[in-house]
Amino acid sequence: MESTNKHTLLIVEDNAINREMLGDILEADYDLFFAENGKVGLEILKKDPSAISLVLLDLHMPVMGGLEMLDAMKADAAMADIPVIIVTANDSFYDEEECLEHGALDFISKPYDPAIVCLRVSHLIKIMQPVRDFSMKTNLLKNKILFLILIQLEIMLLIIKER
Repeated sequence: MESTNKHTLLIVEDNAINREMLGDILEADYDLFFAENGKVGLEILKKDPSAISLVLLDLHMPVMGGLEMLDAMKADAAMADIPVIIVTANDSFYDEEECLEHGALDFISKPYDPAIVCLRVSHLIKIMQPVRDFSMKTNLLKNKILFLILIQLEIMLLIIKER
């Protein structure tokens, strides 16, 4: 995935008009990837999870719906800390509560208010970026420690073999 100074968003929406509308709202400030369902969205995320700053995720889609994708993201350590905003035509309290219980951090009902979409995306990225940075540094440190432990084990095995 290309690197620019802009944050990168993944918009997962089965309706082409809604995908385009969100793209039009956000393209000036963000680099964008698009997926027409949760399965394609996960494939994009798996390529480089750290490249995606935030996911805008439709709730009801064919092939793989929003909750199924959200659950898959939260079950994968590499994707678990990517903030998710659910975007949906449903504005019921039940849907909102269910999405938040599954790990979404925000919920936007259609029709979209461009100013609200931009502010929620911007604020959520600002809030979550330190958490994601810390998580990446922790994982890097964990990998370095495991590497050092492996080296120590190899040295110990060599010493034992020489005896």
